[in-house]
Amino acid sequence: RRLGSSERFDPSQPELGWCRGPPLAEPRSNAGGVVMSGMLYLCGGLGEGAQRLNSVERLVADPSRLMQGDGRESPHWNREYGSFGSRWEPVAPMIERRSTAAAAAMRRH
Repeated sequence: RRLGSSERFDPSQPELGWCRGPPLAEPRSNAGGVVMSGMLYLCGGLGEGAQRLNSVERLVADPSRLMQGDGRESPHWNREYGSFGSRWEPVAPMIERRSTAAAAAMRRH
């Protein structure tokens, strides 16, 4: 089953548990995930019909709302970031389609 939803957990407020996050730009399963420059990226995975994906999307947070709220959905709608204070945006696709891959960030020397 491919999911178009996301969830988030704030370890500074574990009593809140897991909360709903913004919907993905493209439903997927078996994606690789990595954090680079403070942003979470989802790479590839399986799309509809179990087709391997080469698409990549990243989670972009509204900087004015990073430290506000209780971790739950905001009652306020923001045109750019939606009601979650963040959104998934597509970025340049990978050359090859892949699923069930590992991802890592490396620093240049």
